[in-house]
Amino acid sequence: MSRKQKPKRTAPQAESKIPWLDKTLRSLSDCVSDGIYCLDASGHFIFVNNSIMERSGIPLEKLYGSHFLDVIQPEYHRRARENFEHVMNGKDGTPYELSYKRPDGQMHTIEVHSKPIRHGGKIVGLLGIARNITERKAAEQVLKASEINLSRLVKEKTRGRLPSSLRKICRWRWRSRSANVPSLH
Repeated sequence: MSRKQKPKRTAPQAESKIPWLDKTLRSLSDCVSDGIYCLDASGHFIFVNNSIMERSGIPLEKLYGSHFLDVIQPEYHRRARENFEHVMNGKDGTPYELSYKRPDGQMHTIEVHSKPIRHGGKIVGLLGIARNITERKAAEQVLKASEINLSRLVKEKTRGRLPSSLRKICRWRWRSRSANVPSLH
C-alpha cells in the first residue's frame, strides 16, 4: 500500500456536505473520552475528535491528511498496516495495542478497534476507536513486578523449611514406615 503524501486537507474540506450533521457528529464524538478517527481508503486522516488531538499533542491541521503510519511507533507499523488492509477488504479489524510518541516525548499506549466505512456499496475508509490504556499497562507492570517479588520472598522464606502442618505429616509417615521395617538384631 502506497503512502504517497496527499495534499494536506483543512478541517472544512474534510467535513461532509451536510453542515448540521457534521456539527452533531463532532459534538457527539467530543463527548467521548476514547479517540475516534476516520481514515480515507489510502490511510490518511479525514476526521479526528478532540480526544485524539489532546492525547496525541498533534494539532488538527497537522493530523488531517497525515498518514496513520506517520503517528505510530515503527515497531507497530506491520500490525497496523495488516489491520488497515483487513478492514479495507471489508472485515472488522481485530482489536490490537500499539504505542505512539507525543511531540513532547511522552509514550502512550492505545487499544485500537476498527471497522470499514461503506458508501454506495464500496469501502471508502476506516472508522477507528482508540482507547488510552497507558495507565492500565503501567499498573499491569507494577502488579507483575510485585508478583515476581512476592514469589521470590516466599521461596526465600520457605527454602529448606516445611510448614509445620507438612512437617507433622512427614514425621508421621516416616515413623509409620520405620515401624514396619524389621530389625536386623
